[in-house]
Amino acid sequence: MGRARILLADDHPDLLKTVERHLEPEFEVVGKVLDGQLLLQEAIRLKPDVIVSDISMPLLERHRGCRSIKRIRVPVADRVLDGSLRP
Repeated sequence: MGRARILLADDHPDLLKTVERHLEPEFEVVGKVLDGQLLLQEAIRLKPDVIVSDISMPLLERHRGCRSIKRIRVPVADRVLDGSLRP
């Protein structure tokens, strides 16, 4: 069985890089996006196993975004990026 495929979403590029660095040894980061619109597009295109997202993304209201992602059947961890990881 291969590594889980993860799509990362946050509007802070430095935080995305830090999280990717921490996850890469164990998981395959298949994409990184900076706003909610791209999050939905890439979730549909990449079909990741899990999405790790900031709870407040530009261009997408949180609850609407989670509902949209659930429709494409991708688990969402929307409370993981809390700013405690520093580059």
